[in-house]
Amino acid sequence: MAPAAAALAPALQQAAFEKGTMGVLANVDGAVHEDPAEWPALLLRQLTTTVDFHACVLGLPTGAAVVECGPGGVLKGLIARIRDDLDVVSVGTPGDLGAVAGVR
Repeated sequence: MAPAAAALAPALQQAAFEKGTMGVLANVDGAVHEDPAEWPALLLRQLTTTVDFHACVLGLPTGAAVVECGPGGVLKGLIARIRDDLDVVSVGTPGDLGAVAGVR
């Protein structure tokens, strides 16, 4: 993916990133980032490095709600092994969408 990163870098430098209403947890380091100036470098890292899933789960605020999209519920099981204070709902089919309404 390194060649793709070299091609993506100029586009990211030209893109306008704006401060949101809350921080965003980056999957490359599991940290919350609020400064939009950090996102070009973080997105390049995301393209060429692995996801630090453990750090991401640890970086979620206490009592956070997580919605897993896709069949199987694998992430729900992994999250439960890392933390027991998160509300995790798996949505694998359109019929599962109703469960999202109950997420706090």
